[in-house]
Amino acid sequence: DSLKEGRFYMLCLYNKLMDRICKVIEYAVAAIILAAIAISFIEVIRRYFFDRVFVWSDEFIRFCMIYVGLIGGAAAYRYGQLVFFDSLLNKLNPGPRFVCGIASDLISLALLAGCFVLSVKNLMSKSVLTALSTGMKVPMTVPYAAFSIGFFLMILFCVGSLANRIADRQNTGFAEKEN
Repeated sequence: DSLKEGRFYMLCLYNKLMDRICKVIEYAVAAIILAAIAISFIEVIRRYFFDRVFVWSDEFIRFCMIYVGLIGGAAAYRYGQLVFFDSLLNKLNPGPRFVCGIASDLISLALLAGCFVLSVKNLMSKSVLTALSTGMKVPMTVPYAAFSIGFFLMILFCVGSLANRIADRQNTGFAEKEN
């Protein structure tokens, strides 16, 4: 594989690192989902049999879903499982497909960078830094951090996608032009 050779060696290492990060994300998301399901199940039992609830359970489940959506969404982005215009791209010739893919990655990168900056500003705002959640009494930075983490991971994965597109084009671009 030419990615493991000379000029693509660093990209290969980057891809391996991103794959490992995705694996950690998968396990974390699975653990978060299991925790949310367990608490939901316990709450059903408590409400039905004992007419009692944990004050914090709904909030805990809501925070879990925020993390699953944003952190899990980053992994889905890495694996290309988010909505994308693949059906349109696949109908294009290799040259226009490459240009549209690069444009898509660059637009995504710009939007993700903007979202990341806004999420960090929001996370660092006085209202978030000083607030506590109503049920669990945890700092509101806990749920809001999911946005910054998720956008940061998506930026890393978008950079990888862009670099891989360019590397693939350098490997196959000339052969595609000749065909």
